[in-house]
Amino acid sequence: MPASKSDLSGLLKTAVCFLFYFSSPFLFAQKPKLVLPVGHTSIVGTVVYSPDGKYILTSSKDNTAKIWDAVNGELLHDLKGHSDWVNNATFSNDVKSIVSH
Repeated sequence: MPASKSDLSGLLKTAVCFLFYFSSPFLFAQKPKLVLPVGHTSIVGTVVYSPDGKYILTSSKDNTAKIWDAVNGELLHDLKGHSDWVNNATFSNDVKSIVSH
């Protein structure tokens, strides 16, 4: 017995829904973005707040120390130039200097 028009219509609708469902991740996928690293690229050795609470200082095995805004987490300064792991870092009491080693 041949299929009726309503059977074929229902089968066609099912097929279209099936194809749309399984192809939609490819149709609506996000475009790739370039994401650059902001934080440390190795183990962090120190995390300290400045005495006034405005900044956070981190030091790392990636040979850098970094100063961050304590409110929004923005990287303010990337202190490069150490020849080895920055094992420890701290702010001076007046927050005008940093000591690191």
